[in-house]
Amino acid sequence: MGTGASTHAPLRDGAKLVSHRRFYTLDGLRGVGALMVMLFHVGLSAPMRYFGYHFYEGFLAVDLFYVLSGVVIADAYSGRLEAGLSLSGFLKIRIIRFYPLYAVGAVLAIALRFFDMRYGGNTLGWTPGALFGCGVLTVLMLPTPFTPLLYPLLPAWTLAYELLVNLLWARLKAFLRPVILGTVVVLAGVGFAYLVNAGGSNGGMSWGWIQAGFGTCRVLYSFGLGLVIQRMDKVKVPKLNPWIVLLLAFLVLSAEPSLAWRPVYEMVAVLVLLPCCVLLGAVSESSGDRQTGFLAFLGATSYGIYILHVQILLLSYWAFAALHLSPSGSPMLGLAAMAAVVALAGWLDQVWDGPVRRRLSRIFAPAG
Repeated sequence: MGTGASTHAPLRDGAKLVSHRRFYTLDGLRGVGALMVMLFHVGLSAPMRYFGYHFYEGFLAVDLFYVLSGVVIADAYSGRLEAGLSLSGFLKIRIIRFYPLYAVGAVLAIALRFFDMRYGGNTLGWTPGALFGCGVLTVLMLPTPFTPLLYPLLPAWTLAYELLVNLLWARLKAFLRPVILGTVVVLAGVGFAYLVNAGGSNGGMSWGWIQAGFGTCRVLYSFGLGLVIQRMDKVKVPKLNPWIVLLLAFLVLSAEPSLAWRPVYEMVAVLVLLPCCVLLGAVSESSGDRQTGFLAFLGATSYGIYILHVQILLLSYWAFAALHLSPSGSPMLGLAAMAAVVALAGWLDQVWDGPVRRRLSRIFAPAG
């Protein structure tokens, strides 16, 4: 998940004053992406299928996150790394950014699986040994080697890819001249297109060990293109109203191509359409306090929505079942469950994520 690193004020690293601006429109894009991933799971998973519209392409928001990450991470940390921020210091900062809400999601996921196994008839099919082993690895943010899925309890495989590509960039930043970066992006894009063509639309799901090559191509292409967008001269890029940029991203991620055309559409969306949305968002500034505040809210809640929505939606399904309500095909129940996810993400951003990250930063990464 491409969580932002933008701040409102300059930061001092060593002898240099390093500043970067806040990308409010990109915050909004991140929020739209998180909502689309949630809609994808709502439409795809049988227990959470509230809508007749399936939002099959919502999972492509992951590629949007990676492009956003390339832009924002490069803008936020290039100066810090040049000022002497170490690779270990950079890793600490990134883990601190991810972990507080990740920990909430991990604990909630383990608790729900245990409750279902003990009291719910084990409808999710877990054994005590598997839950314990996966639980320990999940809490440590490590993939699970003894299951087909990298992270069977949480949608956290995207975080693993992002952390790896962030570290790779930080380590090799000094060597990434334009021609080298361009070559990496082109090769990764060719690999992505080949694997989509060979594996069909399901090849886009990179959450398992068997799709590690696919996931690597996805993150290298999209993150690398984000780096290109951050570096490029954007003077001639048209500036749009931020709402138009967000609408374009929504339309790309909510398309419903036929099964035969899905691989082609996914290639075009990942290789061209979503990066264009980020490019437009990078130059399209928000205006007015209300617009800026809403875009900032979307960005602040995006990670919480992404990492918590599966567990909260599962809880909502159990609650509806206990009340003898049928969530299948009921948009109002779906909207209520999704609103609960957004509200919880906003609340946790204020009372948990922000305060805990600040405390961890003071303890473990005071220079970051």
